[in-house]
Amino acid sequence: MNLRGYPLIAFVLALLSWATGARGGEIPVATPAELQRALDNVNPADTILLADGDWNDATIRVTRGGVADLPVTIGAQTPGKAVLRGSSRVLFDAPHVVVRGLLFKGASKRAGGVRGAAVEFTEKSANCRLTQCAIDGYDAAGGARDNWVNIWGSENRVDHCAFLNKHNVGELLRVRRDEDKLDKHRIDHNYFGPRKPVTGNGGEQIQIGLKEQQFTDSKTIVEYNLFEECDGEIELISVKSGGNHIRYNTMLRCASRITLRHGSGSHVEGNYIVGDRKPGTGGIRVYGAKHTIAKNFIIGTEGEGDQGGAINLHSGDDADPRQSPAIGVAAQDCVVGHNTLVDNRTGIVLGSGKKLPPKGIDILANLIVSDRGTLVLLQVKDATFVTEENVMFGGELGIPPREGITVRDPKLKQTTVNGYPYAQRPDPFSSGEQLYAFGRLKPLRRSDVGPACMGGPADETK
Repeated sequence: MNLRGYPLIAFVLALLSWATGARGGEIPVATPAELQRALDNVNPADTILLADGDWNDATIRVTRGGVADLPVTIGAQTPGKAVLRGSSRVLFDAPHVVVRGLLFKGASKRAGGVRGAAVEFTEKSANCRLTQCAIDGYDAAGGARDNWVNIWGSENRVDHCAFLNKHNVGELLRVRRDEDKLDKHRIDHNYFGPRKPVTGNGGEQIQIGLKEQQFTDSKTIVEYNLFEECDGEIELISVKSGGNHIRYNTMLRCASRITLRHGSGSHVEGNYIVGDRKPGTGGIRVYGAKHTIAKNFIIGTEGEGDQGGAINLHSGDDADPRQSPAIGVAAQDCVVGHNTLVDNRTGIVLGSGKKLPPKGIDILANLIVSDRGTLVLLQVKDATFVTEENVMFGGELGIPPREGITVRDPKLKQTTVNGYPYAQRPDPFSSGEQLYAFGRLKPLRRSDVGPACMGGPADETK
């Protein structure tokens, strides 16, 4: 066991608990004063349970954490029935802390700002978990810009939560990181409900890092989340760091996109994206180097031009990002492989309005079928790309015929998977990679994500 950074008292208590077979005690609390006394005296493996009812202006700052396999747990006596209101907040300010079953709801008196999130994992957090919780309409007072969840620290997890009715400007969930260390957070099995467009930037559902931190890896995983009608701004998941995995998420009718805005070496894999021909819908936008965009299924998106396309590989600015970190770096040395793109206004876009074209793009074994728009939109003549084993059919090809693109009808069969539209081909293992068929993966439903008290799965270890 690595003891580094753990208080000696926590380690000794953990050893005593292990030696005696104790599993910690349950500490019921019914008032803010009782809650604070419990927090001041909590030990590894203890569970503090908040009574049902409204908790107004309660600050739950957990400074006494647990150790591996013996976390401190803060929960609701009845999941979803302990309701945090007013200026209430939760702060993970120690390692190995679990918060579960709480509901934030209603008009908030929080001031917002960088340190005013409803839930904050501080720099002292590590191996902490927010699970089976919900935040519903809990915007900062006066329309202030705010985040609902800020994640500092390392190896923290947000899972099986629901986020609903955010109206204020500000990223809903934000990984706030130090450039010199890996984060390794996991964000999974959450439900992100409808969000209306905001004015300008700041309508992302998830943001990983800032432009100044694009030169190092975060290695955060965003997986098995359901996003529905999230129209806050063009970037749904905004990646501004390296080495992340965005995989197996479902996006339904979102006028927004998975965006690799800064950084390198990220993977966007196995996501199911349905636009349903809704205006503004899109798929995946790519800036930067050495990304892999693979095995995604994207159907019915409407975006066109510079910001459009099921998969958009952007041009970049002619400047040094270390001197001007806000610039866009052209997509380069990226792999776009085994994706299935059906009924999109535009399939793959190469280049945009910026000066430097995308370079070294491998377009491998994709299936692109649409009877409207353009299958491959080449917007800059100097883009360099290789094509191998792609099958395309229907609309305008968009580029001259070339080796590596076969134009023929794959005879797709229109069907549904988990109730969502799906186009299945007889031979799914050549061009395209149809993960959402034959039981290998399925688009997520509400019952697959979020807290059990809102109809999500009870098994929170998924």
